[in-house]
Amino acid sequence: MPDSLLKKVAIVTGADTVAGRAVLSRFLEEGAKVAALSEHADSFDELRNEFPARLTVLTGDIGNEETRVRLIDETRRRMGNVDVLVPIADQPRFGALSDCDSEFLQQQISANCHAPQLLLRRCQRYLTVESSVIFFVPDSKNDPPLGYSAYISAKAALRSLNRTLSVELAPHGIRTNCLIAIGLELRAVNERTGSETGPAESTPGHSSTVGRDLINDIADAAVFLASSASRGITGQEIIVGKRIAAD
Repeated sequence: MPDSLLKKVAIVTGADTVAGRAVLSRFLEEGAKVAALSEHADSFDELRNEFPARLTVLTGDIGNEETRVRLIDETRRRMGNVDVLVPIADQPRFGALSDCDSEFLQQQISANCHAPQLLLRRCQRYLTVESSVIFFVPDSKNDPPLGYSAYISAKAALRSLNRTLSVELAPHGIRTNCLIAIGLELRAVNERTGSETGPAESTPGHSSTVGRDLINDIADAAVFLASSASRGITGQEIIVGKRIAAD
């Protein structure tokens, strides 16, 4: 068994998305103890049977403060303080400009940007020295999906937050980086079936056609950012996948 994350404690939210599942599985293979947050805990029975002592799965919404407190408390009670935090949060909603009133915009910003930030805020005091925070954002530079401007704007804010927090948290020994997967989030958005009111809502990370190579790339990059191999790297954006259009 590889052991680049041996004895490390990780929290992975959005564990039922393609990216979350890839990161969770690889972290376990690399020897980490993982607390996962998912909406559907029963989908992890096989992993729990394989890693009964190193995997804890909780259900809930990262956007809920009670869930965030419970997640951190359970992680510390069962595993100890946190070495790696991967706060994946993706709740896109289709909405044309005419739909983007203040309530709609606030919901999208809160779910897709504020929720990871609030989990980090709640978890900060329990992060170990040389800990790693890995934000996950979609690539929206090429062919951004129509009707998802609020979602994309929220993720752009998360990218900016990564750079700001990398400076603020560096004196505390905490690194923050963004993992950007090209061909994952936007592909799933483009697969949605259109209707008179716009595409049906679902989470982009659940695409069933994502290539195995891309899933492995996501997992490899997450392990790199979580391990001592990336010591000193912070405030960066690690891109996996292949851009279709040139910059």
